[in-house]
Amino acid sequence: LSFSEAYLQSLQELILLSDGNVIQHGTPESLIRTLENKVWQAQITAKDLPTMGRYGAIASISKGIGNVNVRLISHEKPQIPVQYVEPSLEDVYLYFFGECEANEI
Repeated sequence: LSFSEAYLQSLQELILLSDGNVIQHGTPESLIRTLENKVWQAQITAKDLPTMGRYGAIASISKGIGNVNVRLISHEKPQIPVQYVEPSLEDVYLYFFGECEANEI
C-alpha cells in the first residue's frame, strides 16, 4: 500500500460527494467491496488497446514485456482472457467519478 492508501484505509468512514450530494459512504473496506468481481486485468498486444473500452472502463494501462496490461472495471467478466484482481480505492474513485457513470459500466 502507498502512504496515501494506508492513510485512507485508516479512516473510519469516507463520504463521496458529487456536486454537493452524497453519492456513497462507508468504510474504505466497504467501498472497496462494492467492486468485488468487477475489476479485471488483461494482457493484450498494443494493437488491441483501442478496442479495450468496449469491455469496460479502463482503470489503468501499463507496458509489460511484449504486451500491455490493462486494468478494467466491468460489471460482468469481459469476454476476453482476463483474470480477476483485487479492487483498490483508486478503482472506487474511478468507478464513481471516472469518465463513464458507474451504472453505464
